[in-house]
Amino acid sequence: MATHDEGHHGCFTTLVKALEQRIQRQGVSFMSGCVNGIIIYPMLVLQGDLLDVRLNGSDLTIETVSHVKYRRSVTCKGEETGYIIDVVTENGLPEFLDKLEHELTQTLDCIRVNIDILRRNVKDTVFPIRADKPTESA
Repeated sequence: MATHDEGHHGCFTTLVKALEQRIQRQGVSFMSGCVNGIIIYPMLVLQGDLLDVRLNGSDLTIETVSHVKYRRSVTCKGEETGYIIDVVTENGLPEFLDKLEHELTQTLDCIRVNIDILRRNVKDTVFPIRADKPTESA
Protein backbone atom coordinates (compact mmCIF):
# COMPACT_ATOMS: atom_id res chain seq x y z
CA MET A 1 0.00 0.00 0.00
CA ALA A 2 1.39 3.39 -0.91
CA THR A 3 0.27 6.71 0.42
CA HIS A 4 1.78 10.10 -0.16
CA ASP A 5 0.55 13.66 -0.47
CA GLU A 6 -0.08 15.24 -3.85
CA GLY A 7 3.26 17.10 -3.79
CA HIS A 8 5.17 13.83 -3.40
CA HIS A 9 3.10 12.25 -6.17
CA GLY A 10 4.11 15.19 -8.38
CA CYS A 11 7.79 14.35 -7.76
CA PHE A 12 7.25 10.84 -9.11
CA THR A 13 5.32 12.14 -12.13
CA THR A 14 8.05 14.67 -12.94
CA LEU A 15 10.79 12.07 -12.54
CA VAL A 16 9.01 9.60 -14.86
CA LYS A 17 8.47 12.33 -17.50
CA ALA A 18 12.17 13.25 -17.32
CA LEU A 19 13.10 9.56 -17.74
CA GLU A 20 10.82 9.20 -20.76
CA GLN A 21 12.33 12.28 -22.42
CA ARG A 22 15.88 11.09 -21.72
CA ILE A 23 15.18 7.65 -23.16
CA GLN A 24 13.53 9.10 -26.28
CA ARG A 25 16.35 11.60 -26.79
CA GLN A 26 19.07 8.96 -26.37
CA GLY A 27 17.84 6.55 -29.02
CA VAL A 28 20.43 4.24 -30.53
CA SER A 29 23.58 5.62 -32.08
CA PHE A 30 25.15 3.81 -35.03
CA MET A 31 28.06 6.18 -35.57
CA SER A 32 31.37 4.55 -36.54
CA GLY A 33 29.94 1.05 -36.23
CA CYS A 34 29.43 1.36 -32.47
CA VAL A 35 26.31 1.00 -30.38
CA ASN A 36 26.14 3.15 -27.28
CA GLY A 37 24.34 1.82 -24.25
CA ILE A 38 23.36 3.72 -21.15
CA ILE A 39 22.16 2.78 -17.71
CA ILE A 40 19.61 5.14 -16.20
CA TYR A 41 19.11 4.71 -12.48
CA PRO A 42 16.25 6.89 -11.21
CA MET A 43 16.39 7.75 -7.53
CA LEU A 44 14.48 10.07 -5.22
CA VAL A 45 16.21 11.17 -2.03
CA LEU A 46 13.94 12.22 0.84
CA GLN A 47 14.57 14.23 3.96
CA GLY A 48 13.10 12.77 7.13
CA ASP A 49 11.41 9.45 7.69
CA LEU A 50 10.23 6.93 5.13
CA LEU A 51 7.52 4.51 6.18
CA ASP A 52 6.90 1.08 4.69
CA VAL A 53 3.23 0.19 5.23
CA ARG A 54 2.02 -3.33 4.42
CA LEU A 55 -1.35 -5.00 4.74
CA ASN A 56 -1.29 -8.78 4.94
CA GLY A 57 -4.83 -10.02 5.37
CA SER A 58 -6.01 -8.19 8.46
CA ASP A 59 -2.47 -7.47 9.76
CA LEU A 60 -1.14 -3.98 9.20
CA THR A 61 2.58 -3.37 9.69
CA ILE A 62 4.26 0.02 9.67
CA GLU A 63 8.05 0.15 9.66
CA THR A 64 10.53 3.00 9.35
CA VAL A 65 12.94 2.15 6.53
CA SER A 66 15.74 3.88 4.66
CA HIS A 67 14.91 2.53 1.18
CA VAL A 68 11.92 1.34 -0.85
CA LYS A 69 11.33 0.65 -4.52
CA TYR A 70 8.47 2.60 -6.07
CA ARG A 71 6.94 0.94 -9.12
CA ARG A 72 4.99 2.97 -11.64
CA SER A 73 3.45 2.05 -14.98
CA VAL A 74 2.78 4.65 -17.65
CA THR A 75 0.76 4.07 -20.82
CA CYS A 76 1.67 6.19 -23.81
CA LYS A 77 0.27 5.63 -27.31
CA GLY A 78 -1.16 2.30 -26.18
CA GLU A 79 2.17 0.98 -24.94
CA GLU A 80 2.76 0.38 -21.23
CA THR A 81 6.17 1.06 -19.74
CA GLY A 82 7.13 0.14 -16.19
CA TYR A 83 9.53 2.14 -14.07
CA ILE A 84 11.21 1.31 -10.78
CA ILE A 85 12.36 4.32 -8.77
CA ASP A 86 14.49 3.85 -5.68
CA VAL A 87 13.31 6.08 -2.86
CA VAL A 88 16.04 6.61 -0.28
CA THR A 89 16.33 8.74 2.84
CA GLU A 90 19.26 11.11 3.22
CA ASN A 91 20.51 9.08 6.18
CA GLY A 92 20.28 5.85 4.17
CA LEU A 93 21.97 7.26 1.08
CA PRO A 94 25.59 6.23 1.86
CA GLU A 95 24.60 2.59 2.48
CA PHE A 96 22.36 2.59 -0.61
CA LEU A 97 25.17 3.97 -2.80
CA ASP A 98 27.54 1.27 -1.52
CA LYS A 99 24.96 -1.37 -2.47
CA LEU A 100 24.41 0.25 -5.87
CA GLU A 101 28.15 0.33 -6.56
CA HIS A 102 28.34 -3.39 -5.73
CA GLU A 103 25.42 -4.18 -8.08
CA LEU A 104 26.93 -2.14 -10.92
CA THR A 105 30.29 -3.86 -10.43
CA GLN A 106 28.55 -7.24 -10.72
CA THR A 107 26.78 -6.06 -13.89
CA LEU A 108 30.07 -4.95 -15.44
CA ASP A 109 31.70 -8.25 -14.47
CA CYS A 110 28.89 -10.14 -16.21
CA ILE A 111 29.33 -7.99 -19.33
CA ARG A 112 33.08 -8.64 -19.34
CA VAL A 113 32.63 -12.40 -18.98
CA ASN A 114 29.99 -12.49 -21.73
CA ILE A 115 31.38 -9.80 -24.07
CA ASP A 116 31.72 -12.15 -27.04
CA ILE A 117 28.07 -13.22 -26.75
CA LEU A 118 27.01 -9.58 -26.40
CA ARG A 119 29.01 -8.52 -29.48
CA ARG A 120 27.58 -11.39 -31.52
CA ASN A 121 24.00 -10.50 -30.51
CA VAL A 122 24.50 -6.82 -31.27
CA LYS A 123 25.94 -7.70 -34.66
CA ASP A 124 23.09 -10.10 -35.44
CA THR A 125 20.20 -7.94 -34.20
CA VAL A 126 21.16 -4.26 -34.25
CA PHE A 127 23.34 -3.87 -37.31
CA PRO A 128 20.86 -5.52 -39.73
CA ILE A 129 18.42 -2.78 -38.66
CA ARG A 130 21.09 -0.22 -39.53
CA ALA A 131 21.49 -1.70 -43.01
CA ASP A 132 17.78 -1.09 -43.69
CA LYS A 133 18.06 2.64 -42.90
CA PRO A 134 19.48 5.23 -45.28
CA THR A 135 22.94 6.48 -44.35
CA GLU A 136 23.27 9.91 -42.81
CA SER A 137 25.02 12.54 -44.92
CA ALA A 138 27.21 15.21 -43.36
